[in-house]
Amino acid sequence: MTKYYADRVRVIETIRNLLKHDHLECNGGAVAIRLSDGNMMMTPTGAAVRRWQIEPEELVVMTMKGEVVEMGPYPSAASTLQCLQILRSFPAANAIVHSHSQWSLIYATLGQSIPAAITSFDRYGEVPCIICDDKELKSRFKAAPWSVELPEAMLQRPEVAAVGEWVSSRVADLMAPRADELAAHGLAFTMYRHGVVVFAKSLERAVQDLTAIEANACTAYRTALLTAVANP
Repeated sequence: MTKYYADRVRVIETIRNLLKHDHLECNGGAVAIRLSDGNMMMTPTGAAVRRWQIEPEELVVMTMKGEVVEMGPYPSAASTLQCLQILRSFPAANAIVHSHSQWSLIYATLGQSIPAAITSFDRYGEVPCIICDDKELKSRFKAAPWSVELPEAMLQRPEVAAVGEWVSSRVADLMAPRADELAAHGLAFTMYRHGVVVFAKSLERAVQDLTAIEANACTAYRTALLTAVANP
């Protein structure tokens, strides 16, 4: 696994920085990048459970069809199909960070968009929430399965792929009109009761934007809370 070693180290270093700033925790998340040869590198399933203490060789490399190129002891994360479809739909995007960051997660749990609360966030606009009842959709799929794409590299759970396919189709529809913004900054959305996803032209840009989203979400939430207290 030496062909992609520099990229593997870069992703691992990014994970360490995300942990340092409390953007990753043990309930889930994922990091994915588009490689220079067009393949995708992604964190493995269970990385969060192992407290993100993963090694470079554990990262999974796959084609844009989800076929395994290089894989360590674990298949890729549950959001594999979602990441693949986002990169396919947005050629200018080269990195994705999915996080359960605490302030974004509050808005995701409420099923609300994150408003632009501070001036530095105005260019991003609201971060929309995609409403998808994960439990309900998986139950519906198990009761009456439909055809879904199931990448070879990911854990072979079609009901999980069904959720990823549903969410990514909504992302494509919702974000397509804003695709030109990827030249300047990343695009982001939250998933109902799940977390935030940022995709950008580079991994560094995605991390920077996630940090901005969290700072803005923290201010927005505290402002709303203080307003409610002042105006009972």
